[in-house]
Amino acid sequence: LGGDSICYYGAGKAVNPETGAAVSFTGEESRVASSREGFYSVTAGGELYLADGQSITLIFACTSSDKGYFAFPRGAASDYGKLFVLDYANDRVAVMEDDITYISVKRPTAITADYAGNLYIAGKEGLFVIDADAISHEVNTLTGLAPVSYSGGSINSITYSEGALYYTSEGKAYRLEDGESVYVCDALAVRSEYFGGKLYFLRSDGIYKADYSYPSVSTQGAADFDVAA
Repeated sequence: LGGDSICYYGAGKAVNPETGAAVSFTGEESRVASSREGFYSVTAGGELYLADGQSITLIFACTSSDKGYFAFPRGAASDYGKLFVLDYANDRVAVMEDDITYISVKRPTAITADYAGNLYIAGKEGLFVIDADAISHEVNTLTGLAPVSYSGGSINSITYSEGALYYTSEGKAYRLEDGESVYVCDALAVRSEYFGGKLYFLRSDGIYKADYSYPSVSTQGAADFDVAA
């Protein structure tokens, strides 16, 4: 009900039967309600839209590919004054600044940076590197994304420490040397102190610092961790 007029919804439109005026929606609504601002609609996927006759605006989303929204994000990292969000199901990395830029990477799972301004991103199709300064504010127009050769499997965490890349895959930690993966230890995740300091490994019984043989932190069942700057 909108004021004293009755509208009905069907086939992606809300229609006033007296005047014939219609407001279009996305066509995936499960519920529609009128308001002074226009018509609110909810989709089966958990998105809330506002349609005012001129435009359709996404207000809220559980999962969405619209700009500024995410679908099953896998993590985030902050480097070089930017916030990077691994927007997993949307096959992209969101670069959050005053505006939002996207780096197209199939199913991104991990991200890190080195001293020289390079950003490393792991995904379903491998490991890639891009110059952080080359990221523009034009969506999906990046040309600097290059593959990095390595001999391991899928990467679930990655970090840069003391001149080398370290990553974890299937419960093991590796150091990347000239395209070859050198086994380091059994670990669920690897992190380093800010800008490549000492390494830390998450294992089943705790978090270990790389130069000690005992847990720095004893813990059970932890899925991930980070080292504060």
